[in-house]
Amino acid sequence: MHLTSLAPLALFAAATFAAAGCDPAAEPSRFVEEGLLVEEVSLTDADNAELTVHLEIERLDVAEHSDLLLDWSALSQDMWGGAELLPGYASQVSLRYFPGLDLEALAAGLADDSLMQSDVAVEVECESAEQQCRLSEFTFEAGHVYDTIGAFEAGSGTWLLTVRGEGSAEDLAYLALRPSNSSFSEQAALTDTSSVARVEARWAEPVPVAADGAARLDWSALTLDAQGAPLALYRVDRLELALVPGEALADPEALLTALSEQALEHWSADVTGRTELALPELLDGTEDFPGFEVAGAEGDRWVLSLACSTCGEALPAFAALLAPTER
Repeated sequence: MHLTSLAPLALFAAATFAAAGCDPAAEPSRFVEEGLLVEEVSLTDADNAELTVHLEIERLDVAEHSDLLLDWSALSQDMWGGAELLPGYASQVSLRYFPGLDLEALAAGLADDSLMQSDVAVEVECESAEQQCRLSEFTFEAGHVYDTIGAFEAGSGTWLLTVRGEGSAEDLAYLALRPSNSSFSEQAALTDTSSVARVEARWAEPVPVAADGAARLDWSALTLDAQGAPLALYRVDRLELALVPGEALADPEALLTALSEQALEHWSADVTGRTELALPELLDGTEDFPGFEVAGAEGDRWVLSLACSTCGEALPAFAALLAPTER
């Protein structure tokens, strides 16, 4: 749920994948040493989970044309109800004006990632270690001055305050503001309950994969992400594989927004510029993935995800269950 430029980077994508195709990864040593027959596993859109996000955002009426004090110091966790935020981490905020969207339409657009840059008429930013900013302190990117107080007036549309972590593109929390000529409030506080996100997940049938781990995953056929939007494969740069308790599937927002924290066992790999990966390339710290014979309780499940770590998205683009199968 992060509004970014939607202009395609076709030349970059073509160059990246062409380079990857010209230099294929060598066969993993374990495949060679143990004489394992490599299973090719092609991932498709039909394997992807269907994720539906429900987002609730609080709205406050505040005085128009006032040097409004915005305070988010009480924020202790993100909208997904995840782990406690480190003190001072949530130091960056943006204020955007969406003139053609009421709060319901804006929340829906954030939830399904359908907003366009053209929906935004004003976007200003502020950074504060104290987690407080006045409207007069907001500036355009690169510090250019903007009359935010003058633009902050009663009318249609919605003003949205967004909190992000230091150096991060991920939205942590939202608060909607409605300038009013009948309100005398000159301050607004964003708290843990100002925005709440929930996820409904419909999992596809588990993908069969060799239990010995001698498999190569190929996701070049994917065209849609888990929310049904077009998927730009060149943005995918992170693959995760986790063994999780079966009951974790009942809480998809906790599971998919922090897979490593929910996992009993966890492996990952940087897949920048790639559309395939041999499972032994996955690492758990320093150890290679040994195969699916890792000890686990009955009912534990294997979850595979693909994500863009720089896109500001809390949810993965692809999420699937795997079914280790003896050959």
